[in-house]
Amino acid sequence: MELEYFQDVVLNRKKFLGEHLADKEEMIEYARKWDPQPFHVDEEVAKTYPYGSLTASSGYMLAVVTLLRAVNENPKGAILGMLEYEKVKILKPVYPGDLLSVTSEPIEKRESKSNPVRGIVKARVEMKNQHDQVVMSYSISAMIAKRPV
Repeated sequence: MELEYFQDVVLNRKKFLGEHLADKEEMIEYARKWDPQPFHVDEEVAKTYPYGSLTASSGYMLAVVTLLRAVNENPKGAILGMLEYEKVKILKPVYPGDLLSVTSEPIEKRESKSNPVRGIVKARVEMKNQHDQVVMSYSISAMIAKRPV
């Protein structure tokens, strides 16, 4: 498996991480366990809320990004751990049947102050629906391994 090390990260180069179809049963299953709000788990009750339909939990949306990164990212980032999620914005609801696409764009990088074999990369992540509308955005900072000498 090819890895993208800290030295390989190119700033401001957007990566397409893939697409995911928001499946109604998957959304409900996630919400039942992790976010059992009525508008996430009960189709009839959700009709009485402002969006008029089931909507995805924000946790589900974040999980979709994690899944797409783990399955589709090529080359895989030599990520040692996530350090921070910042400015998470849920801009539009996600409905069952929405086709979600995710991109990630490195916007900053720096050497680790405490460990010379690591660096820190900050990236902007966007999730869009099939109408090209941004439904979620955030920045993430990750600890990335440097290429072994």
